[in-house]
Amino acid sequence: MTDWNNQFIDASHGHALDEVECYAIPIKHSPSWIESIDSQTNSNTIGLSALMHSTPILIPAIFPKDDSLRPYTLIRINQSRKIGIHNRKLKQSEYYVQIEEWTELPQDSLYLDVPKRDITISDFLAESVLGDEFLSRAIQATMISSPSYENVVGGVSIASLSSSSGFAEELEKTFTLMVPPEYRSSSPPKFTYNGKFVHYSRGIQFHVADRPQQTSNLYDTIRTPTMRGIIRELDSHYRHDGEYSLFSAILPKESARSREIKEIFNNFGRTEFTIPQNLDELIESDIEIDKARKLIDESLWIHIAHSRELTPRVNMKNPIFQSRIEYLEKSFDVMLSDIIPNETDRNYYLAQMITQIPVPFRKMAQSFARVKFEDDVIEEDLILASKSIIRCFDETCQAQVGKVEPRKIKNKISLRYKLIETLLLQYGPTSPDVLWDRLESTEFFRDMKDLMDLLKWARRKDKLFIDNQGRYGLP
Repeated sequence: MTDWNNQFIDASHGHALDEVECYAIPIKHSPSWIESIDSQTNSNTIGLSALMHSTPILIPAIFPKDDSLRPYTLIRINQSRKIGIHNRKLKQSEYYVQIEEWTELPQDSLYLDVPKRDITISDFLAESVLGDEFLSRAIQATMISSPSYENVVGGVSIASLSSSSGFAEELEKTFTLMVPPEYRSSSPPKFTYNGKFVHYSRGIQFHVADRPQQTSNLYDTIRTPTMRGIIRELDSHYRHDGEYSLFSAILPKESARSREIKEIFNNFGRTEFTIPQNLDELIESDIEIDKARKLIDESLWIHIAHSRELTPRVNMKNPIFQSRIEYLEKSFDVMLSDIIPNETDRNYYLAQMITQIPVPFRKMAQSFARVKFEDDVIEEDLILASKSIIRCFDETCQAQVGKVEPRKIKNKISLRYKLIETLLLQYGPTSPDVLWDRLESTEFFRDMKDLMDLLKWARRKDKLFIDNQGRYGLP
């Protein structure tokens, strides 16, 4: 913006200016300036700045009264010119940019204009704070995220355990600082968010503040005493228009710890990664967290923003994809045999898992492909995703104390509806044909007619709705 600012300074009144990308920030005028601007241009006012929260370049601007321009947004000014406005009361004149045409840009596009460095987020995490390759890869996946597809919200989520609220909070803050501010669901510190007014000229002030505008791709962190808290958070975003990644820490009371581990087990697959051990035991010390924070810089943000631009292609009907799903099913069956010895109960649990596991499996694989800047998910990504799921499930099974009794299902209708409900929570409104494709292998439905009979029953009971495209969804 420096060259453009020099062009503005050198230009004469009425001279057209080149295109430029900059931030629109609030500007405050005294009554006499407001009267002068209204009478001479009949325009709204806005400030222009190279950055929203600092003052190396500040320029006053006007734009048409009938238009609106959001403050603290990144914009491209396509057409503009330099004009002078005279304040008779103050006997003072100032030059303004008269904005004639502009475009609000994606708020993370400023990172895409900068070449990315060769960084691996998981290596950074392993070396600076986590010290564990698998855990580092899992945390990296939430930051890199995964693209949306069909009716499925993008993003990668983690359910973990922690015994220390203070430690979990510091961990959350560190992970949040690693992603670009435009992806964070939390606001900056109050001091920088409130900002300050900066004097420009007599009767004119700019308001600079750290108020990044969120993109539709969010990174969130929560602490909750129960697994149900994580599920509620995910369910509240299942219609989110974009990507939603979540790092969550369960902080159960000691007396409820075993119960919460069982809840994690019963809801396996609702998050892409499950870490059933205390994170405080996996991470060496608070000193490592402080060290990691000092290493965070904009190069990490640039790398993450570039990664999130990719939508690696994947075919869920590809034989390699399907073979990995079959491999997962067989592995689950073996791991479950000790803790759910009853075959009927085990088959029900397996059916639940296999209906929902393709979603986290695909998300993991696409996130791994993004890390390597691949246009397509390759077999290596699918193998790594399946190994990650098996490790998560194996550790979840090992965390159980004694045998597990899956939640009792009153009857066959309730059991089969539960499978449909599980799918709709993952995919959103879905057509009967797609539901059948995903439920056929469970053997809980004889044929398409059997599925349709249950869908119609659920609709009569107001458990489901049907939209104008014939898709079934949860109310």
